[in-house]
Amino acid sequence: RRTANRRHARLYQNMEVLGLNAGVFSRTATDGLTSNRVTLNVVGSCIDTLESKIAKNRPRALFLTEDGNFALQQKAKKLTKYVDGAMDAMDFHTNNQRSFKDSCIFGTGAVKFFKQDGQVMCERSSIDEIIIDDAEAIYGHPQQLHQVRYVHRDKPLEMFPKYARQISDATPGLGADAMALGVKDIIRVVESWHLKSGAESKDGRHAIVIDECTLYAEKYEKDYFPFVWHFWKTRVTGFFGLGVSEELTGIQLEINKLFRRIQRAQHLM
Repeated sequence: RRTANRRHARLYQNMEVLGLNAGVFSRTATDGLTSNRVTLNVVGSCIDTLESKIAKNRPRALFLTEDGNFALQQKAKKLTKYVDGAMDAMDFHTNNQRSFKDSCIFGTGAVKFFKQDGQVMCERSSIDEIIIDDAEAIYGHPQQLHQVRYVHRDKPLEMFPKYARQISDATPGLGADAMALGVKDIIRVVESWHLKSGAESKDGRHAIVIDECTLYAEKYEKDYFPFVWHFWKTRVTGFFGLGVSEELTGIQLEINKLFRRIQRAQHLM
């Protein structure tokens, strides 16, 4: 799946990116032959058009009363204003738009919701960070989900000062390409959720861990993950969706091949 994500990111950006993980996402393969080719990026054009026509809309929660008196109507109006303010404060619409673009590129996009200093916040999460068991999610409903993130060491030190020694000793956990760049203060943090097996079950769990120890663990009572998902198109089986990049791969390759023939013919002439 990560190989496919990298290929679809290359198609959209028209760049030979080496990967989507920390340390290498901004690096590209240096190839003078490919950089001089004339290409018509149909994948990027289609996705940008879809984003401008669909994702520009700002969904809004509207509270309405049914046979309500004046006091209830005023309460509904204030609730609508409150939700509008809360969505603006968490910058929901920007994150939602970026997640929609992810669904076009990779097939699946995600917006994660969490609490910070008592306030509900949200952020766009890279789909390459999400790990599930494909066998468990064959019908589209996984029981557990893991998010692998690479963060600066100071962040967990601030949140979990009790485990300062373990956090300081944690290894970066990055690949050889990133380590060659001298990355030292980035560590891998895994946040995991396990949903309850049933309505009366008590096996729901939420945990945050590093390779040295468990930083945080609690019971998880909800029957859903704290993500809002975008799917451009659902597959026959499995959880992850099918994106515009994958649908247009064959057309894009044929256009590239045709342009390459035209370019070679012009050079020969």
